[in-house]
Amino acid sequence: MTITLGAITLPDDLAWEDEFEWTPVEDAIDTALSGSLVIQSGARVKGRPITLSGSENQAWITRSVVEAIKSLADAPPSSLTFSYHGREFPVRFRYGEKPYSAKPVSFYSGTPLADDFYTITVRLMEV
Repeated sequence: MTITLGAITLPDDLAWEDEFEWTPVEDAIDTALSGSLVIQSGARVKGRPITLSGSENQAWITRSVVEAIKSLADAPPSSLTFSYHGREFPVRFRYGEKPYSAKPVSFYSGTPLADDFYTITVRLMEV
């Protein structure tokens, strides 16, 4: 199975770090004038955060893939298809945060090359 964001193929070992930290149920709790609790529950339809991350030991990507992700993030917001090991989600970048961050695995002196390796974190949300 593969991991893709739009037409960009990502490493298979990229971790979805917050996959099990979201619930579609949300409560709004208030106190009435009488002192009793007023609890309203509802289902969130969208907005699930999806944070993908690599590390110094796994899921390295090349500079050319970082540049492709940067091009997607720099374009006007639109819906992308995120495929994760056989499941698909409509997503967009989380612009309220840094949409992605990338760091070189090793620092090179001189001109960076398209095949230099980077670690990356990509911040998306389901729409």
